Amino acid sequence: MSVHKSAKSLKRDGIFMLLFTLVILAVGIEQSRGFIFTAPTLKSTVLEFIVYMIINAWWVIDSEKWIADERRRKFIWSYILFGVVILLGIGLLTKIGQLVAASVLVYVLACYSASGIWQLMSYI
Repeated sequence: MSVHKSAKSLKRDGIFMLLFTLVILAVGIEQSRGFIFTAPTLKSTVLEFIVYMIINAWWVIDSEKWIADERRRKFIWSYILFGVVILLGIGLLTKIGQLVAASVLVYVLACYSASGIWQLMSYI
C-alpha cells in the first residue's frame, strides 16, 4: 500500500468520524425530543462519545505514522486529552444533576470534535 493511498484512506476515515459525531448528536436530540438532554439521554450520549473517543484515539495513532512534525503530534495528543476532559465534565455534570450545563457541553464537545478532526485531516 502506497503512502498516498494510506493518507487518502485516513482522510476518508476522518470524514466518517465527522459523520459519526453528527449521528450521535442527532440521536441524542431525537431521544430527548429537544435540545436540552434528559439524564438517560445524557448517559447514553456519554457512552457513545466514549466509544467515539476510543475510535478517535486509534485513528490518531494511525495518522501519526504520516505526521512527522513534533508540534503537530503534540497538537493531536492535546486534542485527544482535552476531548476526554470535556467528556469527563459531561459525566460529572450529569451525575450532579446539572442537565442544562451538561447539554451545552455535549454541543461543545461535538463542535470541538468536528473542528479537531477537520484540522487533523488538513495535517495528513
